[in-house]
Amino acid sequence: MPKISVHKKKKRKGFSVLYILASISLLSITIPYLLPIHLKEIPVSTIVYDRNNTVVGEILPDAIHRHQVLALEMYPQFLVTTIIAIEDQRFRQHNGIDLVALTRAMVENIKSEAVVQWASTITSQIARNQLRLNAPRTRRRKIIEFTYAYILDARYSKQQLLSYYLNTLPLGYMNYGFETAAQRYFGRSVFQLSQSQQLALITIMKNPVRYDPFKKSWNFTTRYMNLISSLEHEKYISSEDAQSLSGDVESLHRKNDTSIAQPYLRDYVQQQAEKQKKLLPANVYTTIDDNMSREIKNIADQTIYKLLWKDVSDYGVLVIDRQSNELRVMLGGMAYDGKAGQVNSTLSINQPWSAVKPFTYALAFQDLWLLPSDTIIDEPVQFQSLLWFSYTPQNFSMNYQWPVTIAQALAQSLNIPAVKIAEQVGVDKLLDFYHKVGLESLTQSADYYGLALTLWVGEVSLREMARAYGIFAHQGELCDIAIFSWQQVTCKTIIDQKYTTMVVDILSNRYNKMPSFPLFSNLDFPDRNVFLKSWTSRKFSDNRVIGFTDHYIVAIRIGNKDGSNMKWVSGVSGAGDIFNNIVYMLEKDTETPSYAPQANAQVAPYLHIIKPLPQTIFSLDTKLSPDLQWLKFEFSTNILYSHYQRTVDKKILSTPIRIPQVGTHTASITLFSGSSTIETREMQFQVQE
Repeated sequence: MPKISVHKKKKRKGFSVLYILASISLLSITIPYLLPIHLKEIPVSTIVYDRNNTVVGEILPDAIHRHQVLALEMYPQFLVTTIIAIEDQRFRQHNGIDLVALTRAMVENIKSEAVVQWASTITSQIARNQLRLNAPRTRRRKIIEFTYAYILDARYSKQQLLSYYLNTLPLGYMNYGFETAAQRYFGRSVFQLSQSQQLALITIMKNPVRYDPFKKSWNFTTRYMNLISSLEHEKYISSEDAQSLSGDVESLHRKNDTSIAQPYLRDYVQQQAEKQKKLLPANVYTTIDDNMSREIKNIADQTIYKLLWKDVSDYGVLVIDRQSNELRVMLGGMAYDGKAGQVNSTLSINQPWSAVKPFTYALAFQDLWLLPSDTIIDEPVQFQSLLWFSYTPQNFSMNYQWPVTIAQALAQSLNIPAVKIAEQVGVDKLLDFYHKVGLESLTQSADYYGLALTLWVGEVSLREMARAYGIFAHQGELCDIAIFSWQQVTCKTIIDQKYTTMVVDILSNRYNKMPSFPLFSNLDFPDRNVFLKSWTSRKFSDNRVIGFTDHYIVAIRIGNKDGSNMKWVSGVSGAGDIFNNIVYMLEKDTETPSYAPQANAQVAPYLHIIKPLPQTIFSLDTKLSPDLQWLKFEFSTNILYSHYQRTVDKKILSTPIRIPQVGTHTASITLFSGSSTIETREMQFQVQE
């Protein structure tokens, strides 16, 4: 076997060492580009702005991140310089691993016989956060962290790494990045912060839980003052600056009211975007007016505080610009995040009660050719229904006005005339018209609702009602309500404006509402042009007012989110109080309304049997003697007469009337003047076992 010389062995060993070094160098250069390691993107929050660029909400991309991205050049120089000085002085020189700091840390750890320094860099902190290697820190995890940092430094520029660090560092309360944290702790963007506020964020970044300025103020103050001393010692700040920064420390503990004032608006914006199939950008600009919202919120809060003792706890308010139909105010309640759940009081559905009457009358003006001056009788009446055995509407006051004009019936919100008119129009036509004006929550059939459709049955939202009332503000046109600044409002004609004008004239005339609504109440506006309709639920579970002024459409509901009843709070003292104050806040100039007292209308002669009502069904009680079972026979008239005669099945009756045998019977009333017959009316009723 041939012998190899010593010289050749040394030469081969030299080549081997060079080969290994070359391989290591090649790997160190190529591995960062071969391994699939990238900076992880954090989902960005959507910021909701009002029409004046004021932040009114934030939509989180998930349940754990509040994150906004700010360009590196927008960050204050003091913040950037201070962070580099404290966290990584040689950030711009090293390759992700600071060998100088690492050597110093090894020496200190050997001296202390414990790990007291880790030689972290900004890049290694990014790696640690990306790999979630924060605790516990071990040598093995540190090696992984340094390797990852080395790769990141090779793949990304220093500017990219610094920008990522400033925009993603966790700073407590779900905040990631200094921009979001600045909004959370100080209510402004990071480039608007003072130097002491910037230093406060740098204090928090070390450990957001341990150095929470609100919950751990002593820890926060101690570290904040130590940072100032360190910066002064290293000549980053002057003694005067250090003294000034130290003097600001107390103000940094005060919790700023930077929480989202309108969380219901935030959710509504998100819902509308999803409905319109729009992908929300980082910034959404709306038509909301934050200043107006705050003023109206103060008005509504004051009314609720006055009514707390009457078991009133919540409200909903909508204000829409009448000209553009843009939403200016949406106040969804006082306790959106409370025990009752996240319920927006302007979107939750409730019974509309008599709020739908104006639509009934508008349709009647069109289909029945009625006029506001026509007469209708407000009297006891009974109707048959498919789902109810009989339906007997009653006025809210439980009294009757007898002959009234159509204008008075609507303005005084009388129930019986509204039901009479609904019967003449037809429930099918009425429900179809309600759908045309946008009351989409009424999803049942006309047979299900019956004639009660014009009074209380069914449920709709305050927003639906506000949009529907727009046909009176827009001369018969139904318009979309805009919420986004880029949104184009579309309108369509629902009914001829001459019919809506009739309704507007009726409900704008303060004299039409007497005596049901007195003058100079919260719902009376002698010096403003105001159209409004109010209503109160039978058990006082809620009340509402909807109307419009020269410039705005306003809709208000007060009640309780859990549906519990209030203590005798009507639309005048509840929603009316809020409505009144809003009108005078929005319409500051005195107007001269164009209305006059209602002239006394000529009332046509009438004669009506009011007991028993037509088609009433009586049941005989087999356990009682027929002599003990009676019925009342009563009538109402405005005709002058000398005497009258009542009959059942053409038999003249005395008072009282014994219930006849089982079957269908005809009752009649005849008025006489002397020996002459003036008027006769008859009706049928039934008797069953």
